[in-house]
Amino acid sequence: MDHFGRQLLEGYLQDGAFGHRQHLHMTWSYLRRGEPEGVLPFLRHVAESHGESEKLNVTMTRFWIGVTAHAVAIDGTGADDFDRLLERAPHLLDKQLPLRHWTREAMFSSEARARWVEPDLRPLPF
Repeated sequence: MDHFGRQLLEGYLQDGAFGHRQHLHMTWSYLRRGEPEGVLPFLRHVAESHGESEKLNVTMTRFWIGVTAHAVAIDGTGADDFDRLLERAPHLLDKQLPLRHWTREAMFSSEARARWVEPDLRPLPF
């Protein structure tokens, strides 16, 4: 994990939470730095350090990177302020959003955990 990621993680741990909103904030933070490729290693490190590496889902992670990047691109004001982005794109807080594009079986398959799997319900808008 890079220095930036360690700082993010320390902040999240101080707050006592690393849920969906924190995942989005971390993704947005890496996107803002122009480093979307940093998201997956960050999450891999967090999962492994908690003995939960099996929880990492590459398809899910790439979906949230894409949908967050899409929201930032559509609404440039969210590029500088995470809370403003969520105000303008509240769908990002919907944890069920990926299931509009994938069946549960496809999204939570071992294949989706290991690598990108194309949506099996409807194509992505980005």
